[in-house]
Amino acid sequence: MMTLKGRVVVPGVARGKLLVIPDNVSFYGELEKRDLSGKILLVEGTRGSTVAPYVIYRMCRRGVAPNALLIATRVEPMIIAGAVLAELVLVDSLAELNPGLNLQALQEYNGVDVEVDANSASLARITVPAIRR
Repeated sequence: MMTLKGRVVVPGVARGKLLVIPDNVSFYGELEKRDLSGKILLVEGTRGSTVAPYVIYRMCRRGVAPNALLIATRVEPMIIAGAVLAELVLVDSLAELNPGLNLQALQEYNGVDVEVDANSASLARITVPAIRR
């Protein structure tokens, strides 16, 4: 089992299948077209847009938003606004708090059930079970 740490931005507990995208992503025009329901989305970072909060909120209303959003770098204010509006668990700073974090290698865990415990005041714990071969 592997446990990652992150900084709690929007608290909560979430479970779902891990989806790692080792790149910066945009909610507007990119992620809004995907069904991310049931997923714990882990991305390198985000490319901002002033409409991102509304896109995230709309995804939640349509039932296609991820169960939690994990960002390796620091999150942008517009993404925070969207997560707060949508009550989406949001954790950032994974790269800073987990030295040597390699998102390319973590793609091997795509589809694995993970749990995000972001109920602490400061640090979140992301539990990733070992892959059975």
